[in-house]
Amino acid sequence: MRFKRFLSSINHQLIRSLGRDRLDYFCSNTHNILTRKLNPFLWGFTLKAMVLQRRVDTEGVVSFELLPNQYWQPTQAGQFVEVMVNVKGQALERAYSISAVETHSFWITVKRQKQGRVSNALHDHLRRGDTLDLRGPFGHFTYQQQKALLFVFAGSGITPCFAIIQALLALPKSQRPNIQIYGQFSQPETTIFAEVLAQWRAQSLHTPGLKVDLAFSQAPEAGSCLPLKESTLNNICPDLQERHVYLCGPEGFKSLVVDELTQRQFPMDQLHIEHFSPHTSKAPTDNGVGACDGLSEIYFSAYNYRLQMEPEDRQKSLLTLGLEHGLNLEKGCQKGYCGSCKLVLHQGEVQGLTHGKA
Repeated sequence: MRFKRFLSSINHQLIRSLGRDRLDYFCSNTHNILTRKLNPFLWGFTLKAMVLQRRVDTEGVVSFELLPNQYWQPTQAGQFVEVMVNVKGQALERAYSISAVETHSFWITVKRQKQGRVSNALHDHLRRGDTLDLRGPFGHFTYQQQKALLFVFAGSGITPCFAIIQALLALPKSQRPNIQIYGQFSQPETTIFAEVLAQWRAQSLHTPGLKVDLAFSQAPEAGSCLPLKESTLNNICPDLQERHVYLCGPEGFKSLVVDELTQRQFPMDQLHIEHFSPHTSKAPTDNGVGACDGLSEIYFSAYNYRLQMEPEDRQKSLLTLGLEHGLNLEKGCQKGYCGSCKLVLHQGEVQGLTHGKA
């Protein structure tokens, strides 16, 4: 344990003093069996992160400050990483939003799930000095220089929004957009980042262009507003139509928000949604039978390759079908998170992410 913490300190100092580019050059020119054995975090070939701190935020929620090695690329608040862990001999991975961006490190915030093998492994076993294999950063749920924003989140959906808001509030007032925040939790005791949210609420009382509303679905608190099932976004944010909405949370909560925005004819190009899991809709059916009994032929023009869909291909993505046929398609996470395989629709209908900008 002491050796792990010693290495953690050394690695942190090297990254801070040399920077990742110079460190990459140094490590690549001193790589040998001995250096790799002594410190595989730096003298390796893959992106890794070392745990600098572990913080308990609330019951069942823990945040980890991670120091990535020299293979890390600059990240933006709101993006996510894929974390790989080994659980009982099985390699598993899970995507976690970056909940805060530091100068040389970043934080992820992990909520324990009852059946979550990765979240349970991280809660039970990940400690300071431990290392993780990573992929990323990925994602387009980032601030895009809009002038007026509304952040809407529930539960652990706060994590990417929290990172963006922190970054925006750190800007000079002259560069800061107008920010309104609506966060919904079950009760005050389970509120993630409760202390910082309280500071933001206090700050908003004397800061033009900042408004913070919190709601609790199970245990209302003095000074909080009504949850969305009992109120509307329009009541909370009268100038809703003039803002860009950043939305994250459980699927039911997001559906509630999207339904209201649709009813109010909100311009959907101003809606930005972060999905913690790939969001799909059911394929259209006709009397319980797929609407396209004559299965489609797919043409990949860049490869001059045609394939005929089979019945078992009905629920597969274009990326999956192309890879199964040996095409070297551009891709990233392969789960529908990062947008690397995004295509332009020229004809037909899209099933899945049909609302807002994911």
